[in-house]
Amino acid sequence: MFRQWTDEVGNYVANGVAVKDQDGNDKITGHYTQVVWIDSDALGCAVQKCSGMYNLVCNYGPPGNYGGQFVDKVDYCNGKH
Repeated sequence: MFRQWTDEVGNYVANGVAVKDQDGNDKITGHYTQVVWIDSDALGCAVQKCSGMYNLVCNYGPPGNYGGQFVDKVDYCNGKH
């Protein structure tokens, strides 16, 4: 499940813009950008199995994904995460 979040890296462009899908909508990047958010240095996760399905929830501290900050806080090209 966690891999699905980090696999979103292919949807993210270094200038803070998401890759567009065939309909012109931004592809999902929010899980990936939170995982690598520079200021987030604490992580707590839990998994629950319910009706044969698994749910994964994680809380980050301090939280990230603030609009207008992606260029400064998600810099995978320079190895800052």
